[in-house]
Amino acid sequence: MLKDILNLIPNIQDKNALELFGGQGAAWTGMLYQNVNKLRVWEKKSDLANKLAITCPDAEVETLDSFERIKYDSSTYDIVSADQFLTTSKHIDVFDLFPYIYAWMDDTYFFTNIWNDVEAFLDGLGVKNSQRVIIRNARYEFFNLEDPTMGDCARKYRELAKDYGFKVTMEGIIKRTDMVSMLVHHYEN
Repeated sequence: MLKDILNLIPNIQDKNALELFGGQGAAWTGMLYQNVNKLRVWEKKSDLANKLAITCPDAEVETLDSFERIKYDSSTYDIVSADQFLTTSKHIDVFDLFPYIYAWMDDTYFFTNIWNDVEAFLDGLGVKNSQRVIIRNARYEFFNLEDPTMGDCARKYRELAKDYGFKVTMEGIIKRTDMVSMLVHHYEN
């Protein structure tokens, strides 16, 4: 499934990519690493960043908070990946990346997860009702819908791009699991 996503990008072997949430590089980040020219990875947790350095030895791995760094990074990338699973931290999903993320986009592919079944995912994590209210409210505020579908999520990301002067020239949604799919957009300025 993940390889299908990468097949959407022409000449991926020539692209430079940024993964905003590297994890340990076992799945998506590792696959991205194997297919692009150069990969830069941000990961907040040092133990995961250390594993990334082994999984993706030639990648530029930095231990930092992506939500803070994005505010002042001025590099440009062909691919920006926000492969973060819905979190119960102070950041809900990737919503806080906007509008900062558009500062480095021109002819860029953007990847992010969209949720097919948020409630099932929260059940699996054992998330308490009080935290669920926070997550639901953040999603509602961002999408302006109580229970957004994958199409609603994709439409919101298209609207955001348009608001910042970008055209979405390609869109793909590929199922990763029963609970999550990956959205890919190609933005042109």
